[in-house]
Amino acid sequence: MKLIKILLFILVANTLSVDARDNFEGTASFYADKFEGRKTANGETYLHKYYTCAHKTLPFGTKLKVTNLANNESVIVTVNDRGPFVANRSIDLSKAAAQKIKMVNQGVAKVSIQIINNDSEESIEEFDFPIEEESVQLSDLLNF
Repeated sequence: MKLIKILLFILVANTLSVDARDNFEGTASFYADKFEGRKTANGETYLHKYYTCAHKTLPFGTKLKVTNLANNESVIVTVNDRGPFVANRSIDLSKAAAQKIKMVNQGVAKVSIQIINNDSEESIEEFDFPIEEESVQLSDLLNF
């Protein structure tokens, strides 16, 4: 049984790992007002004021640095939802994140998206994270 737990942990860890050097470009949009207060795919309530986003495949909790290529404004967001479900869109940002990179008036923007993790040289502390995070220990995963 212990071996099964260890193998399960390794499988989950490999599935959720991301590389801080992963960088890609795409098109960003932002959530319409009608989504305020609705549940996201990970069960959180969507609120405009938090720096969150939707991505089709990245694991929930992944931190992304999103830079508007038109003005070089950046924001760090946390993936907590799935989408966008519109062709040629890479990411849906919360309204606060869209305002931070000054893309609200356009509605969509070309962006650079960088995956951030603990090994990154990027200083996450310099950005404002309104979402509180819960810490998961290895012992929590092995004692379920």
